[in-house]
Amino acid sequence: MPPDFPPDLLQASVAIHERSVVVDMHHDIAEDVIRRRQLGEDDVLRRIWLPRLRTAGIKVQVFPIFIDSSFLPEMALRRELAMIHYLLDEFDRNAEEVLLARDFKDIEAGLASGKLVAILALEGAEAIDAELTILGILHRVGVRMASLTWNRRTIFADGADKRHGAAGLTSAGLEMIKRMEKLKIVVDVSHLSDKSFWDVLEATEKPMIASHSNARSLCDHPRNLTDEQSRAIAGRRGLIGILIHPAVINPLKPTISSVVDHIAYLADLVGVDHVGLGTDFIADLSGLEHTPTKEWMMPPELAHSTIPGLAGSVDLPNLTAEMLRRGFASDDIVKVLGTNVLRVLRDAWGAESSF
Repeated sequence: MPPDFPPDLLQASVAIHERSVVVDMHHDIAEDVIRRRQLGEDDVLRRIWLPRLRTAGIKVQVFPIFIDSSFLPEMALRRELAMIHYLLDEFDRNAEEVLLARDFKDIEAGLASGKLVAILALEGAEAIDAELTILGILHRVGVRMASLTWNRRTIFADGADKRHGAAGLTSAGLEMIKRMEKLKIVVDVSHLSDKSFWDVLEATEKPMIASHSNARSLCDHPRNLTDEQSRAIAGRRGLIGILIHPAVINPLKPTISSVVDHIAYLADLVGVDHVGLGTDFIADLSGLEHTPTKEWMMPPELAHSTIPGLAGSVDLPNLTAEMLRRGFASDDIVKVLGTNVLRVLRDAWGAESSF
């Protein structure tokens, strides 16, 4: 059962949540958009997602583009472009409420005008060619974050699923990292194999993120980060986004408190300035019926499971309440909810701001 928060704590937590710039570094809304649009639905953001995100208090949302295994290899690029097409069309239809950020000035402009700031990202590089021409095109349409892999192997690197291999960056991967930094596309190290992670660290200079990963010391899963990896990300002025799913939080006792356990552990380990949110609320994608595969790296019965009281975006104020109950200072909660991410994006994109 979700915690029963006392009224005074709820009031205090809502006040903190409302004054925060809440940033979610990972939510597969693009998959829901393309599924609904291809089924003939219209105005998906306006009808479904914008009300949810407003209720959640989210002001900056990263929209990752993920390619399901069923589209590989031949259909990867077509699927990626279709997802981006529908998403950009939804942004255009709701231009009075949504702003696609291509640099940090866009983020500041969107926040100042009360719009939802959208950031395009790639979750895996299956659609990218070795010559990186596709990467250049995707940058032109607005992609500003990217990971080299999902769990599986790509031509650039090995992912976290060791059944596909546990090697590191390829020569093509090294070139992709160099090009990403030149284009100011933030490098996302979530889903990498351990060897790939350390190769990326050696090949990069700018801040990096793990958009949706947790502490492996608390939950021994390959998708989570070792203490050494977390320290390395912090040492590069980067950030770790907490992934809110039972399989990588605590499969035996998935509670809001166990989510905060990961936040507290990482804050103690590397400093609260290097912790954020990358929710990956799979169950929030209503009607999206994924069939779990081995590449999901979790038992099928856990694939669509949720954390009571923290199952979707609208439940995020409960996380704020639990952090407050656990003794987090209000200023630190504000950092975790979003200003840490804004600082990393400012540094990665080379911009001046007040964050």
